[in-house]
Amino acid sequence: MSVCTAARNNACAHYGHRAAVGAPFPVRRPCTRKKENVMVKFILKRIGTMIIAMFMIILITFTLMHSIPGGPFTNTKGVPEEVTQAMEAKYGLDQPMPVQFVKYLGSLLHGDFGPSYKYTGKTVNDVDRMEFQTEEFYVKSTDEMYDLFSMVPEACENTNKIAEQCNFDFVFGDTKLPYFKAPDGMENQEYFEKLCYEGLERRYPGKVTDALRERLEYEIGVVKKMGYTNYYLIVYDFINYAKSRDIPVGPGRGSGAGSLAAYCVGITDIDPIRYSLIFERFLNPERVSMPDFDVDFCYERRQEVIDYVNRKYGRDHVAQIVTFGTMAARAAVRDVGRVMGMPYQDVDKVAKLIPTELKMTLNHALEVSPDLKAMYDAEPQVHELIDTSLKVEGMPRHASTHAAGVVITREPATEYVPLSTNDGLPVTQFNMVEIERLGLLKMDFLGLRTLTVIHDTEAAVRLHEPDFRIANLDYDDASTYAMLERGETEGIFQLESTGMTQVLVSMHPRSLEDVIALISLYRPGPMDSIPTYLRNRREPDKVTYKTPQLAHILDVTNGCIVYQEQVMQICRELAGFSFGQADNVRRAMSKKK
Repeated sequence: MSVCTAARNNACAHYGHRAAVGAPFPVRRPCTRKKENVMVKFILKRIGTMIIAMFMIILITFTLMHSIPGGPFTNTKGVPEEVTQAMEAKYGLDQPMPVQFVKYLGSLLHGDFGPSYKYTGKTVNDVDRMEFQTEEFYVKSTDEMYDLFSMVPEACENTNKIAEQCNFDFVFGDTKLPYFKAPDGMENQEYFEKLCYEGLERRYPGKVTDALRERLEYEIGVVKKMGYTNYYLIVYDFINYAKSRDIPVGPGRGSGAGSLAAYCVGITDIDPIRYSLIFERFLNPERVSMPDFDVDFCYERRQEVIDYVNRKYGRDHVAQIVTFGTMAARAAVRDVGRVMGMPYQDVDKVAKLIPTELKMTLNHALEVSPDLKAMYDAEPQVHELIDTSLKVEGMPRHASTHAAGVVITREPATEYVPLSTNDGLPVTQFNMVEIERLGLLKMDFLGLRTLTVIHDTEAAVRLHEPDFRIANLDYDDASTYAMLERGETEGIFQLESTGMTQVLVSMHPRSLEDVIALISLYRPGPMDSIPTYLRNRREPDKVTYKTPQLAHILDVTNGCIVYQEQVMQICRELAGFSFGQADNVRRAMSKKK
């Protein structure tokens, strides 16, 4: 067989899908063809050897750099290989990425890189304490990164490739209410209005006036215009479920009690007309944040309501909300003192010199506590303790689950917020403020022990009086107010503290409105008006007003501004503000965003 024939047969065997055996093949001189093939193979072999050698040199160099303290590849131990592979496969990178960036991405994906901030029981003097092994754990500048990766600048450029492929923006102010399906194929708006008008007749039997209808129609219009019909229906639905299962539900609290529509459908049980409550405090076209119904449930059966919401909207659509505990002044001193290895009694002595006032800070404590300031100036260890505590004061100390907050989402919750777990239950990693800014439905399912006590007491009374109902009690029972006047307040919700009892005895309450006013006054800020309120109550002739226009607004509170609704009325009548503008003033005064 000639050389050319052999070459042709070899080619046909190798490229059989392109050339058939026996097909014509160009005939070359045997000797020339053989020499050319040998030369090409020799060149390709040498090039291949050089490429392999260069690859080995680069690999060895990178391996050595990996072990150099402070080098660009320092501290890559613990980076899962699947992280780097996944990132390269995901973004189609043809060059290595900076290891710092890979580790950062890995920490987001796995959450197990770097030092843990959990309490380890170690002090700064312990050799085996948890600490960073190098000083490379910081966000390097662009110039630093390019210097570190001068041999492969493409690695830095690849981080831009990743950034350019990230195209996500948070959308704030866009309400994302869950879907609610009305029964019997009705439209949600139609169903909501049906509940409202039926409730109006039920709440005011034979007493429905044109003013009531006008107020209800106005509220329905605002709710519809602002897109909160589903919100009302969702809240109505789970409250109705609780009541149908004999789960105690509170009558309502907060601004939601000002809604006549909520009263009619059964969300609240407080008559906003009787108590002159303003709907615009809860909802108005100028409101910048979502409205919020705070609902109290029996603390023993609260979880049943949450379970119902889980079943109705899907477990992947419901999550509880995280809350972050921060380092308060005293806690910061105690934690830092423990880490510094100071004796407990010494740290405790310093901590107790910090006043227990609300929102107390270390800087303010040094101003108002002479003994603390003296120790700070005289004792170097205390000076270091407080200086270090100042650096951590206000920082997050731990994460836990909010006692009441639950978020319900339209799509699975993971489409909107990152989740973690606490005791096996899904918890958002955004707090309540951030949840609200994202336009998600945040509900407060409050567990109230008092509701449980009332329910159990009612059941006990029914053993002797089967027709007894707590809802049918008379709010004008003189013997009840006489009991309060004697200071017999133990076990009475919001009235049993020593200070509250003392004021209650001085007040001589005669009506529910008196008790409501006291509860509103007995809090930081309004407390300063308690002496004036009590004096004016005893001596009505001493009540004075800056202008006669205030008389009909403040006469129910003895000339004192007690309620936020009064602030709104004053802004409306004296300044000519709209209800929306008046509500903004109210929110500013209460320091709400």
